[in-house]
Amino acid sequence: METFADLVKKEVTEIGNIALQSDQFPKLSDFCAVYAQSEALDLIRSKVPLQQVIAAYHYAMAKRISTLVGRSGVKKDFVIIGGLAKNPGITDWLESILKVSRLAPKPEWDPALTPALGAALFADASYRRQ
Repeated sequence: METFADLVKKEVTEIGNIALQSDQFPKLSDFCAVYAQSEALDLIRSKVPLQQVIAAYHYAMAKRISTLVGRSGVKKDFVIIGGLAKNPGITDWLESILKVSRLAPKPEWDPALTPALGAALFADASYRRQ
């Protein structure tokens, strides 16, 4: 998302909300983020409104994530962690595509720190086993 935000010359914190402002947008590849970014750049060069390009990219990434989640077997309740948890353009699309509601973290918890905490706990456990 940071690379895409740089591409469209917007802050990563604002593109999620921009993505929700367009309900019509072209389809981008949902197989690979690099392909989707390349296609988004082509759309920008073709003068497609930036709002639509941002929405299209978010939808493509949500589709990609939903495919990966589908392989692992999504349950009724789920939590999104990492930096994308703060991006409503991703989280809203994921809920819609997967037809489930995510559990919201407590306000005092930062979902972007959760992967780091998990990595630290994993490293600690690994160290203790040795």
